[in-house]
Amino acid sequence: DATPTTLDDIPVTWASTPARELGTTLADRMMQKITHEETHSRNLIIPARLIAAK
Repeated sequence: DATPTTLDDIPVTWASTPARELGTTLADRMMQKITHEETHSRNLIIPARLIAAK
């Protein structure tokens, strides 16, 4: 059992993804598929940024 004051100091970390980069990359890849410039699937890793808050 924890008191409310002990819960105030719990650090929180979340991942932030670059939404604009993700959207433009997805749109470019979709256009390549539509125009048949790309015939095979590729994996793409867009790194997320960890944000720690206290």
